[in-house]
Amino acid sequence: MSRFSEKLLEIENLRIHIKVGNRLIRAINGVSLNVDEGETLGIVGESGSGKSMLCRAILGLFPQDAVLEENSVIKFKECDLTQLTEKQLNKIRGKEISLILQNPMTSLNPVIKTGKQISETLVRHLKIKRKTARKNAVQLIKSVGIPMSERIADQYPYSLSGGMRQRAAIAIAISCEPKLLIADEPTTALDVTLQAEIMDLLGELRFRKKMAMILVSHDFGVIANRTDKVAVMYAGKIVEMACMNKLFTKARMPYTRALINSIPKIEDKPFARLDAIKGTPPNLAQLPSGCSFSPRCNKAKKLCFEKEPRLTFDTDDKHFFACWHPI
Repeated sequence: MSRFSEKLLEIENLRIHIKVGNRLIRAINGVSLNVDEGETLGIVGESGSGKSMLCRAILGLFPQDAVLEENSVIKFKECDLTQLTEKQLNKIRGKEISLILQNPMTSLNPVIKTGKQISETLVRHLKIKRKTARKNAVQLIKSVGIPMSERIADQYPYSLSGGMRQRAAIAIAISCEPKLLIADEPTTALDVTLQAEIMDLLGELRFRKKMAMILVSHDFGVIANRTDKVAVMYAGKIVEMACMNKLFTKARMPYTRALINSIPKIEDKPFARLDAIKGTPPNLAQLPSGCSFSPRCNKAKKLCFEKEPRLTFDTDDKHFFACWHPI
């Protein structure tokens, strides 16, 4: 499926459940995928589909009461991250694998100056002197497109605009030149112009620093033409995966097609109604029998409500999908 050869990240049969009282929430339910060196993987799905949980699982950042089930494998450069101690994982987090969170105001410390937050990462992982780290931090701020980098380095995050805060978060994430950058909804709460600027910046940095990237979004429009392949998640599972162009032109899963159809089109008439997916995502503690999407699917038949479809591979199309009645 990829033009890249060396596998950087391999996830096999990842299952994570969370105990909430007497209920068992299956947050991630049998996810398998891989990311090659220099490749960009897009992960798309509605809120609650498991996208963010998957990203945090790669770094071993599990919520309280979360349990990683047996036979779950997360390999990074042939090293199984699920077998590492917290101390060993801390050597990888931020240095080999970096994460950009949705909300930079919560990921940045509001009472520590922006430059210091960047330099602390450099001191910790690269073991360089603080004076050198400060100079590097200023250069990093400049490299992500923030003007007056010296002045910004001495300002607190709360005094920066939303776009600047997001760029500062990106500067921290790329400071140690990681092999894998995970961007979890990096354009949330930004206006359309800033969204485009941030996405262009990430693309430029990925190319310049030869990083692999996982780009997470609920919006197909954000990842269009910015990823090599796309995995669509629903109810904690991957329900479709293919190269980007193929997924947009030949989506097989009705859920994927519904997500694509919900993108506003420039040729639409003013005040035209957007195509919406009926219903709401399922309760992960009480998943419906059969296909999880069947209660919302206009193509669902008897088999869809009775038996869960497996993720199968179409060798002709090089296309993964889980559907009894594919488009």
